[in-house]
Amino acid sequence: MGAVTFDWYSTTKLRRVKMKVAEKVSRLRKSEAFIAEACTIKEDAFSFQVLSDSLYGDKILAIVRELSINAYDSHKEAGKVDTPIRIHLPSTWNPSLRVEDECVGLDHDSVMCVFKNYFSSTKRNSNTATGCLGLGSKTPFCYSDNWNVTAIFDGVKRDYIAFKDDEGIPNFAMVPGSECVTHLPNGVRIEFAVDAGDCYKFEMAARTALEFISPAPQFMNSDVYCSVKEADYKIESDGWAFRDSGGARSTGDSYVIMGHIAYPIDPDKLDEQYNRARTIYGNPIDIFVNLDEIPEGEFAPVNFLPNRESLQYNKKTKEFLIAKAEQIGRDAGKMYEEEMKACQSLWQARVKFAELDNSGSYIARLSKGTKKDHITWRGQKIFETMDFNLWIKEIDEDDVAIEDGISVTTVYKDGWRETIRNENSTRIRVSGKTKIFLNDSSRSIKKVSHELETNDYGRGGRLFLVKLDEDNFPDCKQTLMDKLGMIEGDLYLTSTLYDPPIVTSSGYDRVVRSKVCTLNRGKYNETWTDTTVDVKDGGIYVEINRYKAVNCETASYHNPDYTYTICRMLEQLETAGAAVPVIYGVKTAVLKQKRFKNANWTKFFDYFDDAKVKVLDQVDLVAKVERHHALETLFKGAYDGSMSRIDLGKISDLLEEGHFLKEFLEDAEFPDFNEQMEVVRKWMNSAHHNWENDEMIKREKELYTKYPVLSLVKRTLQPEDASILATYVIEKDKVEA
Repeated sequence: MGAVTFDWYSTTKLRRVKMKVAEKVSRLRKSEAFIAEACTIKEDAFSFQVLSDSLYGDKILAIVRELSINAYDSHKEAGKVDTPIRIHLPSTWNPSLRVEDECVGLDHDSVMCVFKNYFSSTKRNSNTATGCLGLGSKTPFCYSDNWNVTAIFDGVKRDYIAFKDDEGIPNFAMVPGSECVTHLPNGVRIEFAVDAGDCYKFEMAARTALEFISPAPQFMNSDVYCSVKEADYKIESDGWAFRDSGGARSTGDSYVIMGHIAYPIDPDKLDEQYNRARTIYGNPIDIFVNLDEIPEGEFAPVNFLPNRESLQYNKKTKEFLIAKAEQIGRDAGKMYEEEMKACQSLWQARVKFAELDNSGSYIARLSKGTKKDHITWRGQKIFETMDFNLWIKEIDEDDVAIEDGISVTTVYKDGWRETIRNENSTRIRVSGKTKIFLNDSSRSIKKVSHELETNDYGRGGRLFLVKLDEDNFPDCKQTLMDKLGMIEGDLYLTSTLYDPPIVTSSGYDRVVRSKVCTLNRGKYNETWTDTTVDVKDGGIYVEINRYKAVNCETASYHNPDYTYTICRMLEQLETAGAAVPVIYGVKTAVLKQKRFKNANWTKFFDYFDDAKVKVLDQVDLVAKVERHHALETLFKGAYDGSMSRIDLGKISDLLEEGHFLKEFLEDAEFPDFNEQMEVVRKWMNSAHHNWENDEMIKREKELYTKYPVLSLVKRTLQPEDASILATYVIEKDKVEA
């Protein structure tokens, strides 16, 4: 097949699409005795089966895509690019697909040529149309053995039928006597019946296939809700965009957007040596190309397969994708630099870079396939090597650190036990939460260890303690700051840290040590703060060890992050209107003491259960929640009914006052619902509350028993359908009367 050119989308504005086939002709010198015969295609059912059916992996998607693209091309040819094409999607009440355009139209000879001949296309030499293969107009054959075409041209309307004969070969014919005069504008309509069970599949196919058609198609049937969502781009750059993985293309795949069609990129088709490109295309990226910048006579940088379901991974396509991935990598580096622009020192830029790289953000996801050693801040490279290490100590030829008056101690959490440990180091590994403390006070290791233990420095968090030669303190400090790229204010002082209590080797406190902590509920994190209380006073408590809530496992509340769970439970109490107490964290050793056991202490989980019972004893509040819950479950499955209250309202409006259906809907109005009721509903669910006793649920079952046809309606009603169902209800009432 010849190469094909496209004009592509920009991320914000639709551009016209170039779709011209480049036919490559090879000439062979031959002698007079050379005898050759042209190859042919055997016209039988199997050949047409391959071209109309086996060619497509997703047949329904192919039909919607190809017919819609052809209709859109016709609008462009007629100069009606701002007029939407019209589509009727199949529904329960009218299970047929219909695609219409208002274009230059087709006369009888053109209709027969386009729809009867495979590989015949009116767009083969066009630079303004997407279709060109001469296959898309026959796609209905991959679903149905017969379908209809209506063509209007210069005031004459003609109807045609496409069908398969007894041998399975496609045929196309004008319906005898269908030719007539009409005042309707020129255009083509294609229509065929759809199996009722496939209606939703066609709706989903429309959401996917029509994303890049602008203006969006006009859906003629209101009984189908089809929302064609535009891509939500989180990052937009020159010729590419990073898309939210939600929407019609909910996967994390990358795509090339050719004209109006999204072609998925398969990273595994790229050679293994281009690992960065393969990694980048593992993200939800859309690639765009503007062919206005391509010189006249050249063609698009990529090719596609005849079924339009994937790219053709020839040399040209691969080279384009690899070059585009390299550009994305460079653009991602510029985004890093933009994020670091506000930093006041190289050190701050390094910390910001590490924070971005480990944040899971869109830029960070792109950076996984990016060569980042070219990224700079104010002309200075962020890191010499991308292992995030900054070497503080020089190493001699014997691999021994050279003494320079600077010593570094790393304070870190040791593995899953999270035991705080420290060790001497010759380097500093930068992360988004790295802090370096200058030793300017006594007990510095204890202070830094306590800082790491009681604050959130992330998984595997590390802090660094630096000690400088006292005799050469100013010079050593400057040397340190120069190596790290710091300015005044980037270094922290240990004298500003909390000084934890001292414990002697005999186990007795030289300073009275706190036995109890209070829980502080922050917006994003929770901490325990040492406090002093009289144990005899009692209170609400949880057991803590190393400032973490422990031994909180119960059937209801087991969670590895107990402190987090406790805070969420306190939020529930607050929202439900219950009293929220001060929560004390009592250390394990104190729990064993006699004075604690004799005091009036209550476990928090026991307090929580008692508070829930008091709230659930409020009869009026529980009744409101029951009614709201019951109304939410209406129209969602009673006797398999799924008609919405809006649809029932359309029918009800046509009935007399006092009718059973009218009164049912009046009683089904929602009461006010707030956050307190939502919490109470969760508690009722956890208590296995019986919701089935509500009167409205019983009345809904009665409704669908009385009018069983209503339970068959699955989609939004058109006015005429509502009128038919209202008549059904009235006649059913007469029969029962």
